[in-house]
Amino acid sequence: MTDPSYRGQILVFTTPMIGNYGVPANSAPYDSQDVGVVLESQGIQCSAVVVADVAERFSHHAAVESLHSWCHRHGVPGITGVDTRAITRILRDQGTTLGRLAVGEDVSAPPPAPEEYWDPTTENLVDQVSVREPYTLNPSGDVRIAVLDFGAKANILRSLVRRGASCTVLPWNHDFNAIRDQFDGLFLSNGPGDPAHTMEAAMKLRKTFEEWDKPIFGICMGHQVIGMAAGLE
Repeated sequence: MTDPSYRGQILVFTTPMIGNYGVPANSAPYDSQDVGVVLESQGIQCSAVVVADVAERFSHHAAVESLHSWCHRHGVPGITGVDTRAITRILRDQGTTLGRLAVGEDVSAPPPAPEEYWDPTTENLVDQVSVREPYTLNPSGDVRIAVLDFGAKANILRSLVRRGASCTVLPWNHDFNAIRDQFDGLFLSNGPGDPAHTMEAAMKLRKTFEEWDKPIFGICMGHQVIGMAAGLE
């Protein structure tokens, strides 16, 4: 739920019960082991949550609040008592689908017209979740990695710094070519939405391909940006 890749989405959980662990305090140090948060980002990234059965009581030793309380505090709606596996079969057949949460009288009311649904892919969600200014984690690390942030989840950065890397996190459209000689490698992160909105980054990366001979790695959205930089659609 805190992974920026899920920005703007309604998440449907197929696990029968959700929330029995509770939610931990979401703060950690900035050092060679941690990156400031326990979860994947500072807050909830999805737009809504659908679960079959929500646990009203939590029992994990590190939890400080319930799933319900956490969602309420962040203004994220959710519904329970839903056959989420039936929904999953629909999504499996027709793919990612625009939808809404309906409760009370809205359930029996006529659904909105297709054009009335908000389509998150029409917006540059990457720009919404990417950092605004560069910052460095574990500056004393022995390998210097630049991270283009398309919506990086914290565990990617955590995994890098715990392996001794110094990570400089850059906005998604930062001109990496202007500073590339400072780094031993380039990492392109995960992120939400339609990769077509990141064409600016892909064009800059194409120049990196042509002029730079150090390792470049992409995951999820970052891998798609690499594909676009190589000339793919």
